[in-house]
Amino acid sequence: EFTGLKNCISQVYKSDGLPGLYRGFWAPIIGRIIYGGGYYGGYNIGRELLFSPRKNPGFFSLFLLAQLNIVLARLMSYPFDTVCRRLMMQSGRKDKLYKGMTSCAKSIYNNEGFIGFYKGCFTNILKTLTG
Repeated sequence: EFTGLKNCISQVYKSDGLPGLYRGFWAPIIGRIIYGGGYYGGYNIGRELLFSPRKNPGFFSLFLLAQLNIVLARLMSYPFDTVCRRLMMQSGRKDKLYKGMTSCAKSIYNNEGFIGFYKGCFTNILKTLTG
């Protein structure tokens, strides 16, 4: 559909205007706040609960705690990434499927159920763990 980045931006701008370039902007912002809070907050709370009597927990123990927190934070924030992707994919289309973030989330839930928010999540978690 697009021949390059400039072509993509110009076509989306022509069809949707400036708001089309920012479609789905707030969903990842909210998701990143949840991810950061879940990861850093979960790590600090987990470290206090699991290792408070020990002054110096081992590297492997802290590494496992960090990996667990990455997975949990990703699971908490992934629905917002799904909504963001769906909103971005409709940019440039004549027939809009969603009016906004709430409309998109309702549509995903009504048509695909709760599991619809987590399509592709396992692959994303594997990518996160290996990085």
